[in-house]
Amino acid sequence: MIVFLRRLSALPMFLFPFAASAMTPGAVATFNGTISSPSQEDGVVFEVDPNINHTNGSGKIDFVFVLSSDGSTLDPGLISVDASGSGSASNSTRRPDTAGSLASIELVTLSPGRYTVSVCGEHKTIGSYRLEVFLAGDANADSKVDAADTALIDQLSNTKLGDATYSMLADVDRNGVINRGDYQRAQANLGASAPVPDSGVEKDPLELSLPIDALQLVKAPPSTFNSQNGLIFSLTGSSFDLTTADVVLTINGARVAASAINIAHHLLTANITLANGRNDVSLKAYDVEGRPVYFNGRLWAGSSTLSVRLVNPDGTIFTAGATVTASLSDDPTITAQATTVNGVAMFTSMPARTILIKAKGSGNETGSAGVIGTFGTVVVKMLGFKAPSSVPNE
Repeated sequence: MIVFLRRLSALPMFLFPFAASAMTPGAVATFNGTISSPSQEDGVVFEVDPNINHTNGSGKIDFVFVLSSDGSTLDPGLISVDASGSGSASNSTRRPDTAGSLASIELVTLSPGRYTVSVCGEHKTIGSYRLEVFLAGDANADSKVDAADTALIDQLSNTKLGDATYSMLADVDRNGVINRGDYQRAQANLGASAPVPDSGVEKDPLELSLPIDALQLVKAPPSTFNSQNGLIFSLTGSSFDLTTADVVLTINGARVAASAINIAHHLLTANITLANGRNDVSLKAYDVEGRPVYFNGRLWAGSSTLSVRLVNPDGTIFTAGATVTASLSDDPTITAQATTVNGVAMFTSMPARTILIKAKGSGNETGSAGVIGTFGTVVVKMLGFKAPSSVPNE
């Protein structure tokens, strides 16, 4: 957790909101404020929470604090990071200016705990400022320090400020040249990470993606046989727009009337009767933000019940337990499975199509048959392995 407090000189401390708008790539935290008088010093409380921040191999995190003028006439002064309770701070670099800039910098190693970051201006200048915090060595701005960062810094070695390939994040100490010292700082901070900050900028909902497979059929799996009694769609991550006239639902190319569609929050119900057999379903609807959502799929539906009776070779009921699988001849991936009770397995929602039946008994007995799903009852003869021959092999 990172917490910010601002203290104006000679005034008590107040809590200010975390300011995260237009954050610089790679910054894990930022704070905007104003130095209104030459004697003013602001205090920012910064907390390293081990529950959400991962430390490096030494159990600490190396941070880079950068104080800039944020476009004002302020000439930023030295930054000071001090423990304000538990925790320890050890700085390795502290300068009032960075290469090519009046921004000041402090590289500091912090253990989990709470700290006060003091900022001010110098040369009697005043104005707005921005304090930004980076993970030392996070060259690719992904809020963690790993081998990808050290490889990038090594690749950019000897690059200088002004070169086309120069990277401020790879130049850990901001001295204007990416060198071995920057690589070593990243190496020492391997394993450190911080939560990726929210940009703080309100986004256009139309630019935000819904979860993958946000739109789903309810209780109508495409891999088995389904009832003909309507369709229910569920939307995750948002709610449906309630305008049924904007919903385009087609079954086998025929559009469903808006009067047959009901919408309630995240559920869209189509009060229709599906075709007996194949149903190619296509839906285009909108969520409350105006984002289109789509579904395209194929359902096999029916209204018949098929009874599968298993018998022994002599015609008596096969009373041993068995597993029976019914699959669609048109598409063998469409299946249903049932176990027998007193030699009988029941299947519902069977279409008027050819159904392939396969049964396997508990003693490895097998049986099979083909039948139209509307036939009602089919008898399957179960056959087992013959007893081993008493004649020895020659």
